[in-house]
Amino acid sequence: MYRINKISLFVVIAMLAISTSAYALSGLGLGVKAGVLTSYKNPNLKLDTYKMDDLKFYGAFVKFGGQGMTLEAGVETFWNKKNLDLLGSKVEVKARDILLTVTAKFYFKFPIINPFVGAGIGAHKFTYSYSGNLGGYSGVEIKIPDDKTYFGYHIVVGAKTAIAVLPFDLFVEGKIGRVNSTGDPTDFTILSGGVIINLP
Repeated sequence: MYRINKISLFVVIAMLAISTSAYALSGLGLGVKAGVLTSYKNPNLKLDTYKMDDLKFYGAFVKFGGQGMTLEAGVETFWNKKNLDLLGSKVEVKARDILLTVTAKFYFKFPIINPFVGAGIGAHKFTYSYSGNLGGYSGVEIKIPDDKTYFGYHIVVGAKTAIAVLPFDLFVEGKIGRVNSTGDPTDFTILSGGVIINLP
């Protein structure tokens, strides 16, 4: 499901970007979104029973384009914190991903509601850490990895409102993606909703 062909994805994004002139890619908007990361599967991170799901997700972006085609550039983050037993000791485990994204979206025009599909790329900065007592040591804090950024790509599907008299649009969105993390790739799934303010 998540084995997206990178070459095909870049071809799609390039074709969408080239076609933006047909849709007058000039409209400007500001958007925010929030939701939950429902699945985050990093096979390189094995911390006992710690599962990275139901992470809080927030994002903000700038939108360029009209009703047919848009490009979005934004920043997003999701994180989680849990207390668990690791190697017989209680530790606090934290996970965070801060990412910069560019996403092209193609809208299907219907009255009131416009469904959309899209694809994009992102730069992910991971921080995993745990702190507490470990074995015979106290006050241990370890980061995995320390200050690393990885390339990723994603696809999105969703729908937004399209009511001409309103200066804003509401939307819901599902995103699946893959990050080329060290070792095996990391897959994630996000469900979110938000609002776009259309600037004059």
